[in-house]
Amino acid sequence: RELQNIRSNTSSDISNAQTNTITFTDTNNNTITYSLSGSTIMRNGFTFLEQVSALTFTYLDAQGAVTNTVSNIRYIQFSFTTTITAQSYSQTLSGTVFLMNSR
Repeated sequence: RELQNIRSNTSSDISNAQTNTITFTDTNNNTITYSLSGSTIMRNGFTFLEQVSALTFTYLDAQGAVTNTVSNIRYIQFSFTTTITAQSYSQTLSGTVFLMNSR
């Protein structure tokens, strides 16, 4: 849900849009970074979720095509996989967020 609060799709508001990291400014002017560090999703340098084996962000334009141009981003797809090694169990969660404040 936090991704829906990205202030805009400008390079000043989405300053890092990589496959496993995103940094953005929200509508309250907070800078937020999500990234994968080893097997932990970090939010602004603090543990957000552990036992993660994959984190992926995909950035899409208005037509649904993958884009690397920040000003063209209208949707962000995200996916992460949690793994409990001792039980040989993993689960993948994913979703797509429309940028409410895209221009």
